[in-house]
Amino acid sequence: RELTLTGPDEFFGLLMPRDRGDFTTFDTAGSNIRAAVAEIDEYERPGLRWYTVRHFRQDAGEIDVDVVMHDDHPGPGATWVAAAQPGDTAGIWLSNAIWTRHNDERPLFVADPSAVPALRAVLEFTVDHHPDDLASYHLVIVTDGGNELEAGFAEQWADKVGSLIVLDATPEQATETVRAHFTKAAAAGHPSTQPSYVWASGEVGLSKMVRGLAVDEWGLDSALVNWIAYWIEGRPRP
Repeated sequence: RELTLTGPDEFFGLLMPRDRGDFTTFDTAGSNIRAAVAEIDEYERPGLRWYTVRHFRQDAGEIDVDVVMHDDHPGPGATWVAAAQPGDTAGIWLSNAIWTRHNDERPLFVADPSAVPALRAVLEFTVDHHPDDLASYHLVIVTDGGNELEAGFAEQWADKVGSLIVLDATPEQATETVRAHFTKAAAAGHPSTQPSYVWASGEVGLSKMVRGLAVDEWGLDSALVNWIAYWIEGRPRP
């Protein structure tokens, strides 16, 4: 109930005790959270994974979080969530929001399914506080068949924003698929390739590629590009 969000796409570290034990606080003075966790004895070390605050109901003291449940090679987050019961304890390491509103700007948002919850939070915040901004928003979503998106996402937002494109590609193909899309869009003079602000989140290769396009090819100041790697293809996100 005392939490104050810094923005709609706030994220946090979830610290999950082993074997559904009780979470125990530990000293983080002088260390970043990853280093502090690494210093804990392996047999007592909590799992650490990062999640977006999907909804925050302050009066009830409740946070909604989307967790990907992997069918193969589940990480500590999916493993803990699958076994968690009401009353189990965990720790939360607060971070910050990524998105920044720029008044009278033309923002571009690029996301894969891991970043869509954060993107939806930004869109819902805009509806509540700056609804006139939506008409200048350009969205590009890349997903494997669309089944990883919340039902009705495209239908809900397509008529409200400047443009919304959903691209179909496997995670391995996502970066090149998005790059090819922007090459064609730039040749056609589409406004999504003339942004004054970029928010790109998802797999590290995808996010980094979009940042490179914005700065190196579109001439955007790097300070006007927010990008974050939610996950890394082929290995765990530290």
